[in-house]
Amino acid sequence: YKGLAENKNAILVIASGGIYSGTTMDFTEPYLRFILNFIGISNVQVVRTEGLSYPDKSIMPPENCT
Repeated sequence: YKGLAENKNAILVIASGGIYSGTTMDFTEPYLRFILNFIGISNVQVVRTEGLSYPDKSIMPPENCT
């Protein structure tokens, strides 16, 4: 079987209120990787922003970020 979208790239941008990466509750990335692999996209990059509902634990971006 070959997916119809071979030789394509994907970037997943995942935002969440909690911190789930690396835990058993992280279902978003594995599920989306499975679907993308099914249609032939195997080169997947992930950009995460987590903990958005915890303002006291937020991290300030570096000064050189715009």
